[in-house]
Amino acid sequence: MDSRVSVFPLTALLLGLLGCRPLFDMTVYEESLLSLSEQGVAQASEILGQSIVSSELVSAGIPPGVYADYGAFLTQQGKTAEAVAYFAKEGEKYPESKKVVRQLQAIIQKTNTDQDLQIESVSHPTPSIFILPTLNETGKPEAGQAFDFTLSRQFIERGYYVFPTVATRMLLKNAGMNFGDASGIKISSIRSLTGADSVLYVTVTEWKKAWVVLPLVRVKAEYRLVDSSTGEEIWRSTVTDQYDPTVSVGSGATLGHMTQDFRIPARSLTRKALRATENGLPYGPYH
Repeated sequence: MDSRVSVFPLTALLLGLLGCRPLFDMTVYEESLLSLSEQGVAQASEILGQSIVSSELVSAGIPPGVYADYGAFLTQQGKTAEAVAYFAKEGEKYPESKKVVRQLQAIIQKTNTDQDLQIESVSHPTPSIFILPTLNETGKPEAGQAFDFTLSRQFIERGYYVFPTVATRMLLKNAGMNFGDASGIKISSIRSLTGADSVLYVTVTEWKKAWVVLPLVRVKAEYRLVDSSTGEEIWRSTVTDQYDPTVSVGSGATLGHMTQDFRIPARSLTRKALRATENGLPYGPYH
């Protein structure tokens, strides 16, 4: 097990014993998504599963999407009964996930999903968010990947229900949608399948070296949150900044096996967009 992750259970336990309010480590969730891409589902599942168990041990809150994505990992490993149980936990804790959860359970149990498809979407005062894969216009593959691995965490920490990354991709794939080409997915189809109140579109338009000598990266991205029922824009922010991806920023920000962690610029830019003085996104209900 990676030493960066294995220390979490002890940390959470100590916090619980000391009387502090223990929190689920969102770095671990982000690491599990990265691990799925680099090392496969078994490692991703182990990372996320361990963090869930240790968090529940000290009664730490489990953030949106975590139970469901762990259920998706279990599904991919053929652990159907366990997967159904974790999907149920997601549904019990977050009502926004009800439609997704029922369909996922029906898919892996091979039962009829027609009834589930008829569940009406219910709008919430603060919109739940479905994040589409990043549209990358830079020609640098790492740019799109950096945002894909970090976006969910940023919006979850802002207090929103963000639909689980791995679980919803499994659902859309089952419905015959090509998640690799997000531009071809209709927003009405997303709402019909998931019940999401809104859809987030992120386009990275610039990702290039800012200086010849210094390792600074200039990044620019556009964020658009769109109402899934009307197609109207709820929030938009276009942000530009420069970062040094070789500098560690906080716990878990750099990976030991990489000389550069390109998630750092993506995290920082999204955080800047969310906190913008003039056009930031208000906190959601789970903040």
